[in-house]
Amino acid sequence: MDVLIYTTYKCSFCIKAKKFLQKYGIDYTEKEINKLLNTNMESFRKDCPGAKTVPQILVDGTLISGGYLGLIESNIVVQWNARQQ
Repeated sequence: MDVLIYTTYKCSFCIKAKKFLQKYGIDYTEKEINKLLNTNMESFRKDCPGAKTVPQILVDGTLISGGYLGLIESNIVVQWNARQQ
């Protein structure tokens, strides 16, 4: 399972999302975006069209709506555990 999370520096919900993933041992790739430096903005716009907030979380290329709260409500932990067995 490929998990990608778009974050910004010191975003509290981004930190919570990463801690949630770490708590359950779910590997993820983080892409920190920065509008001023234009860092990762092209891929952010492509992967998360119309998104204006972070975190934006994609699992196997599918965007989880709701950011951090959407992550908690998703079945990602169940999916991850099933793939590990």
